[in-house]
Amino acid sequence: MSKNYRAAAATPPLIADIPTKVGQLNDYLFDRNIAVGQGRDGASVLVRPGIVILRPVSGNAAARIAELAEQNGWTLTPRLGGFQTVEIPAAAANIAGERRYSVREISRLLEALDEFQPSPVYVYAGAVSGSPFLSGSPFLSGSPFLSGSPFLSGSPFLSGSPFLSGSPAPLNSAVPADAPTNVRKRLDLDGVPRPKVLVLDTGLAVNSNRNVEHPLLAPACVRHPDWRSEPSEDATDDDDEVDVTKDSRRELQSGHGTFISGVVHQVCPDAEIHVDGVLSSHGFGDDISAGEGLFRALTRTENTIDIVVMSFGGYTADDNPPPLAAYIDAALDERERLSTKRTESGESPLPGLLLVAAAGNNNSPRPMFPAALANVVSVGATDAEGRAFFSNYGGWVDACAPGVDVVSTYFTDFSEVIEPPVELEHLHVHEKDKDEPTSLGAQAIKQEFKGWAKWSGTSFSAPKVAAAVAQEMYLTGVDAPTAWSRLCHWEKFRYADLGVVFNIR
Repeated sequence: MSKNYRAAAATPPLIADIPTKVGQLNDYLFDRNIAVGQGRDGASVLVRPGIVILRPVSGNAAARIAELAEQNGWTLTPRLGGFQTVEIPAAAANIAGERRYSVREISRLLEALDEFQPSPVYVYAGAVSGSPFLSGSPFLSGSPFLSGSPFLSGSPFLSGSPFLSGSPAPLNSAVPADAPTNVRKRLDLDGVPRPKVLVLDTGLAVNSNRNVEHPLLAPACVRHPDWRSEPSEDATDDDDEVDVTKDSRRELQSGHGTFISGVVHQVCPDAEIHVDGVLSSHGFGDDISAGEGLFRALTRTENTIDIVVMSFGGYTADDNPPPLAAYIDAALDERERLSTKRTESGESPLPGLLLVAAAGNNNSPRPMFPAALANVVSVGATDAEGRAFFSNYGGWVDACAPGVDVVSTYFTDFSEVIEPPVELEHLHVHEKDKDEPTSLGAQAIKQEFKGWAKWSGTSFSAPKVAAAVAQEMYLTGVDAPTAWSRLCHWEKFRYADLGVVFNIR
């Protein structure tokens, strides 16, 4: 499969409701404002209920959209970058008598707005492997309706996971770790600009004074002045919260962004790290949060970012590019326009921009976005023997790096107790086969985090590759696309369907 995915307009994919509930996941997805649908080929996707997104239009087209919205009682909302969303009343998206959303109204919106190239708003999730999840769900038993879904089969973050029984929500799979003893120091080369790396993720852990919490990251990460903070477990703000719900337990992907920032810093200590929160504490975002986060961060930094790290992903109903692809194209076009303007005024042009994304953890060749886009470097995961068992693969994957038991920065002072009954292979209590999770019966487990954690997934392979590119930039003085082209030269060692190997521990 060649990597030829583009943001070109295509017939809007029609999605339908799955003909069953999704077991114990039902309430969890409903509470996260997520609907499960299936495309024409039966593959499932996660979308926001009752809303579609439209690419930038003007003139008669804009007037016609406004007219349709007024006639039908739709809510028309302008978005960053000239995009806009069309939304029906929330109640119309609910399935009567159930805590479950229907996607029927999305299909109707797609049909009614067909001439304006509408799309569902797809949901993305952080690419973490080994997260415990719910048992008794059709997601876990080879459901024909959910094959290729971003949960379990085709999951960007839950492939091959142990399960939590009798709980309404999944557990965070990061476990405490000792601080590494060989953290590299900054070189501080005279007169050499620091590469700027943007992490689009769950945000960054800060203290009560809004200063960067982790001492290793404090001199490396930039806390921008328009810091967004919203005390909600589903907010996509800049705070990487440890326990928004105050139940003494981390949300599903609390700490994900802080962890990734630490991976970047350990590989390229001289990198200047910027963050923008586009995922919630549960690890969920969508086309709007990710696309607007990219625009927001590039604008805030006056388009001087060199590398963007996106350790999240999802699927589309027809495996064609999602709206996020159009956001990325628009951001790149704007950067090129500004660079040309600088050149015409006698200034130096803007440096090239490189986007890097996690390939996902489904053990699948199905293209996951944004990683499968042609203008994004897609990164899979390796282990000691080759491809990590969870890593996605295929001709659309450009590079790979170790993604198992990665150690990085985390919350500096948090304890939680995991109550039975729970299967806790992910806590590394015993070394057992991954198909035989450790059951601790009535024994509760206390986890204490003191600044470092261990986690697995392509989420943590992607920032290694991004940081390796940043380090090449810093040492050689080239821009990010040139550094990447050097590191992926044809002479470099490759794994089939995983691309260039970056053996970075």
